[in-house]
Amino acid sequence: ANISVQMVSAEDKLAKRILARKKHAKLKEKNKRLWNFQNKIILFTLILLILGVATWTLLWLFIVQTANKDALYFVGLFRVANIEFLPEYRQKESKEFLSVAQTVQHVMNLVYTTSSFSKFYKQSTVSEVSNNNNGGLLIHFWIVFVVPQAKGQVLCEACVAAVLKDSIQTSVINRTSVGSLQGLAVDMDSIVLSAGLRSDYWSTTGTGKNCMYDLYGDRLHEHFPLDMQAASEGTICYFKLIASVGHLIRLSIVSLQIEADNCITDSLTIYDSLMPIKDKILYRACEPADSLVSLVSTNNLMLVMFKAAQAKERKEFHGYFEVITQESCGKAIVTKEKIGYEGRITSPYYPSYYPPKCLCAWNFQTPQKSLGIALKFYNYTISKKNIKGCERGWWKINEHMYCGHYVDHQTVFHITSSAVHVELQCSSKVSEKPLLVEYGSYNISQPCPPGYFKCSTGLCIQQLQRCDGVNNCFDESDELFCVVPEWNCNSSFAIQGNLLACNGVKDCENGKDEQNCTHSIPCTNYTFKCKNSICIRKQYAKCDGTVDCVDGSDESSCS
Repeated sequence: ANISVQMVSAEDKLAKRILARKKHAKLKEKNKRLWNFQNKIILFTLILLILGVATWTLLWLFIVQTANKDALYFVGLFRVANIEFLPEYRQKESKEFLSVAQTVQHVMNLVYTTSSFSKFYKQSTVSEVSNNNNGGLLIHFWIVFVVPQAKGQVLCEACVAAVLKDSIQTSVINRTSVGSLQGLAVDMDSIVLSAGLRSDYWSTTGTGKNCMYDLYGDRLHEHFPLDMQAASEGTICYFKLIASVGHLIRLSIVSLQIEADNCITDSLTIYDSLMPIKDKILYRACEPADSLVSLVSTNNLMLVMFKAAQAKERKEFHGYFEVITQESCGKAIVTKEKIGYEGRITSPYYPSYYPPKCLCAWNFQTPQKSLGIALKFYNYTISKKNIKGCERGWWKINEHMYCGHYVDHQTVFHITSSAVHVELQCSSKVSEKPLLVEYGSYNISQPCPPGYFKCSTGLCIQQLQRCDGVNNCFDESDELFCVVPEWNCNSSFAIQGNLLACNGVKDCENGKDEQNCTHSIPCTNYTFKCKNSICIRKQYAKCDGTVDCVDGSDESSCS
């Protein structure tokens, strides 16, 4: 009985153990399922968190970092010598233009993606393909960089241009400026590059809304009108002027009505290219003008940019352009035995502004060794070249170098030689005002005739005009080392013979030296001309409160 009882008890225990194990297994399985579900929730939450962080990071990089970056634009041109121009290149949609543009853009991409600026480089765009007077194609292009604001100064104009020039492989044997740029025959001397504006980029690449005109001229000296009136909301207009190969363009500005604000909002800018390249500016007008101004290009193309901001008053530009032939500058001249001025020489394309980089050469010969050459400059003077160089071109006269400067009076340059070689090298940057120079023979031993005084400006004036209180020489050299007579302000004196009288300065306390200045003298730039054509010594007699003219015209119409 005991054994039986024990066996039953053992079975019960075994059954209980099995049941307990099953319960434990079920509980474990249940806990396992619960844990897997929790893991999935945790994992899903972590994934969402990671995605959120990544998204916000990308947004920060895109928004914040983009906001801290600047797009820098550079515009330039170069000449490709080994490709002939086709008329189809003028059409931006033609396959010929697109083929050349894609080739050049591919080369530019290779140049800058392998340079030290590769991480900033974004793209290059060809905006114009034109012919030119030197043969081949003239490529106008834009280069765009995206640079952090803190590193914007890294990309300078010279640096970007240097990358392009250094990529050109030239031949030492051929000694030519044309080299290979990834297979393109590029003229290194033709490369011009400067920083540009984003507005100009969008306008000249065909994506902007500003007005653009392409004008082509092939008939000599025919006037092609250029007229533009600004819209009320403001205007930026581009006129691309192209002449037939072998010719130049002369632009004449007839009238210009803009606001004078130093070219901040309104301007008329003329470029010696088809793109707004800073280093190719020929002329810039920042204020209204009614007098005729004409300019000449150095090639067969020109860009006119008219900019006017929003305003109520009328703003407009009127002018015309014409196709002209290229002119040589200089000649050989043999002067006469007679002393005096006998002819004149001028700057190229006179009376137009003369273009940059022009070169003129004149060879003078006098009939006798005792005679030299005198050059009379109008509103211009030349002086010895110093270490700083010349800003407006230079002159070379018998191996001596001189710099030219514009002044408001005449000057005379005497050359003590019977054989004279004169060379003018024009400014390398902008157009300059026209030059007029008279020439003639003079006596080397006596530059001025008897009874005349030689000024430091080279002019000859009568001895009577020396020390007369009037700046007849324009540099006051005729008023140096003059003996000033002593006189008593309280005594009676002859005003007409006194240097201190009627000079615009009160030398006497009672102002007596500036009264009754009615003595008639020859009219000069330093006298006052009355309505009856009589000139008096007091230069600033108009409306000074004292009647000096006999007819009282100096005090008439005074408010």
